Amino acid sequence: MPDLQFITSDDDGYVCAEQALPKSARRPMIGQPLKDRYADGKWRPLERMAAKLEVDVAHLRDTLDRMTWRNVTYYGCKAEKKRVGTETQYRIYKLEKAISRSELVEKLTPIAQALAEEGRKNMVTMSVAKVAILAGQLQKLLREWAE
Repeated sequence: MPDLQFITSDDDGYVCAEQALPKSARRPMIGQPLKDRYADGKWRPLERMAAKLEVDVAHLRDTLDRMTWRNVTYYGCKAEKKRVGTETQYRIYKLEKAISRSELVEKLTPIAQALAEEGRKNMVTMSVAKVAILAGQLQKLLREWAE
């Protein structure tokens, strides 16, 4: 006897047996091979990745679209997508260490404000040393977050 999936009605709270559908076959898991091969932060076309992984383009698109969801990690990765001409390209990167949004705002806002202030000055009053100091502070933060 085939496995059946029943659809419930939220409004009335009963199960409609006449709308029973057979379960669909599960597609193979491709997240781990996708992460292992392409999680390097480079932009790649969807069709080329599907051909190299030997999977269906629709299956790969579903998996990558799930990786692009905001605030969701999938196989420890995040992805971005963009249109380039007529094709869609994806960039996948591993999430090794997450930095909270509040920490980013707290530590980067003063540097950004100081750089904007220096940028508004004319060439005579602008301090090149101040910009170099701010650049050093940015590099220090990046090294700290990379550890």
